[in-house]
Amino acid sequence: MPGPRPKYPIELTAMQVAHLTHLSLSYSAPYAEVQRARMLLLAHDHPSWHNSQIAHTVGCAVETVREWRRRGRQHGNLESTARSGAPRRFPALVRARIVALACSKPSAQGKVWQRWSGEKLAQVAVGSCTSGLRINCQHGNQVAYLRSAPLEGERNGTRPIFP
Repeated sequence: MPGPRPKYPIELTAMQVAHLTHLSLSYSAPYAEVQRARMLLLAHDHPSWHNSQIAHTVGCAVETVREWRRRGRQHGNLESTARSGAPRRFPALVRARIVALACSKPSAQGKVWQRWSGEKLAQVAVGSCTSGLRINCQHGNQVAYLRSAPLEGERNGTRPIFP
């Protein structure tokens, strides 16, 4: 294969090889971790292979192999780094309650509407205080969250409309 030798050769202990082998054969582990384990095992077992050969065998991009060889060599683990961005605006309990409210019919909350809109959902969510949990937010924040949230109501035809 053309190209220079890999910049980050992988050297693993017997214990690391056993762990990565177990992980690479796992059906219940996240796919990304299985793929990373396979990359490192191939790099260890075939030190003369180029990143493109490993990428072709694993089924990913050459840049991915290069990055995980570097991380495997420097850090010795398969964990992803923290994602950039702002922290979540709502705690998990608030998000769960907002999604549950959006998946229910408005009539269950004593409203006459057929479907939820972002503004109506915000009115009901902010106005309700259940079990001491006060939902304090603006209409736009809830709508932005609910646009990205997987909603159970899609299955039973009660999908809200968010402008």
